[in-house]
Amino acid sequence: MKTIITFYFKAKAFEQLSGFYDSCAQVEIDEYRDYNKALGAMKEALKQLQKSECMGKEAKVAMLEKRIRIIEEFVEARNMAQSDPSATEKQCLQLLGYPEVETAVRVGDLYAQLIEYYYEKRDFQSAYTQLQGMKKRKILVTPYLDNEMINEIYSQNGIKN
Repeated sequence: MKTIITFYFKAKAFEQLSGFYDSCAQVEIDEYRDYNKALGAMKEALKQLQKSECMGKEAKVAMLEKRIRIIEEFVEARNMAQSDPSATEKQCLQLLGYPEVETAVRVGDLYAQLIEYYYEKRDFQSAYTQLQGMKKRKILVTPYLDNEMINEIYSQNGIKN
């Protein structure tokens, strides 16, 4: 990875280096669900993009900044899950309403955060409602939630899965 970064840096290919960091951020999200690392990579992507002299730079910077803000909000919501769970719920519900949320955060991760919150509160009706929201958006549930949790939510709502 260092070799790739050095290559782009020496070539002064800052736009491409920004793209590389952006791709690294996406891998952190898609493969590891590590939004903290992704956020660091996104900020580095922004830094490199700001050094570039590419066409449409202002629009690209604005889009990257918007994605960073959304990820920051989700990271903040996840960090508050233990200390202020209701704030996490509010933040996740708000993020689900953002039209651009899918450009930065996997919507399944937002739903999973909400469902886990409701599950821990033993609010199975709200958990079920969020499960239905996932299905409505055609999001596969199994990559995000444990099967036992899903089955219990259905069971507690009197529904056979």
